[in-house]
Order: sequence, then structure tokens, then C-alpha cells
Amino acid sequence: VMMRLFLALTVSMLTFTSVESFSPLTRTLTNPMQTIQHSSPPSTLLFMSNAPSPIDEIKVKITKIIEQDNLNSILGNTLNGEFGTRGEAYVAAQVFLVLCILFGGLPILGDVLNLLCGPLLMIAGAAAAILGVVDLGSSLSPWPVPTGDDLVTDGIYSQMRHPIYAGLLAIMAGFSVVTGSAPRLLLTAALWYLLDLKSDYEEKQLVKEFAEYSSYREAVPGKFFPQAILAILPWTDSDNDSNNGSFE
Repeated sequence: VMMRLFLALTVSMLTFTSVESFSPLTRTLTNPMQTIQHSSPPSTLLFMSNAPSPIDEIKVKITKIIEQDNLNSILGNTLNGEFGTRGEAYVAAQVFLVLCILFGGLPILGDVLNLLCGPLLMIAGAAAAILGVVDLGSSLSPWPVPTGDDLVTDGIYSQMRHPIYAGLLAIMAGFSVVTGSAPRLLLTAALWYLLDLKSDYEEKQLVKEFAEYSSYREAVPGKFFPQAILAILPWTDSDNDSNNGSFE
């Protein structure tokens, strides 16, 4: 019943929109002088009056869905199959997440997540960046072309290949969460993409400069994630992909 009411309301809204969108044409056609001066050629008007609009096509499709036979078929599809074998867990999780998004957070865990993804993420990012700077020492440079004489592979670089970039991303992501800014979060994603490209270019230069860098990259698969975190991420395979930390 609720589905039928929802679809009926949708058809009503589309009907109103359709009338409003074509009302200027109707008013123009009621004035012969305006028709002669400003309207399209008769053949074009005839074509426009006969061709169904996209809104009309949507209304027809929704009207067919409202029919009792179709509603019965949808209900049958919903009840078909054995309970527990139809992927109910996915649907339940989908509904749960949608409700959490609509109501603005997770029950019980909302404050904890805000703390983890905000201030603590910024602190962790700052720590990673500082350790990266300290371990690089005199090899530190803002440019992706290496300038040092030695390849640094110990300290935090034994856990991930680009800890300074990782720290910067963590700080920016945490700051976006703390300020509740969607634009900042999107810009952080753009920064991630940029640093991923920059690190790829940097690693090509490192391979040319240091013959042992290829072996190091295989031994340390994470670009922006520590080895311990990379090992538990469900979408990565640290044994086979040396670029897992960059989501390539």
C-alpha cells in the first residue's frame, strides 16, 4: 500500500512538472501573433506536440508498476526463496547504513568514530610525517627527484614507502572531519590522487638512482599505509601487489 501511494505521488508530481514545462508553449500557441513572430516552424511544433516527453514516458512506466499485477509480482519476488539464502545480510546492512546516514551517525559508536577519525587521525598523521622527516635527515627535499646519496629504508620507511605523504593526508582528512567540511574532504581525496601520481614519478626516479629500490619496494608494499594496517585491509593483497597502499 505504501509503495502504491509513493508511486502515485510520484506520478502526480511528474504530471505537475510536465504541465509547467509545456505551459509556455501552450500560452504561445493561444496567441496567433506571437506564434507567427516567435514560435518554431509549424513542422517543428507538430513534431513537438506528437513526440512523448521523457517525463511522459516515466509516468507511463510508473503507472504500469502501480497496477495490481505488477505489485503482486514485486511482492512475490520479495517473498520468493528460503530465508537466509537470499542475501538478507546485505539488504539488512544496506538499510542500516542508509538509516545511519539519514539520522546523522552511528548509534553508540558515533562519538568514538568522530574522535578516531578526527583529532586522533591528525595526531597519528603528524607523528608519521615527523618520523619521516627525521629518518630522511639530510636527504629531505620537497622535489620528487631524489637528491640524497643514500636510500633510506629503515625506521618508519621499513613500514611504508612514503610516510610524509601519508601523514599529510591523515592530517588533512582528520581536519576535514573535525570541521565537518565535505569540500575539504573532497579536496583531501584530490590531494591523495595528486600525491599518488607524485609518488609514482618519484619512485621511477628512485629506481634510476638506486638499483636496490626495486627490492625495497617489493619488501615494503605499502605506499601510504603501514605494513601492519595494510595486512588487514580487505581490498589489498600485500603479498602480491607492491602498490596496494595507493589503491591502484
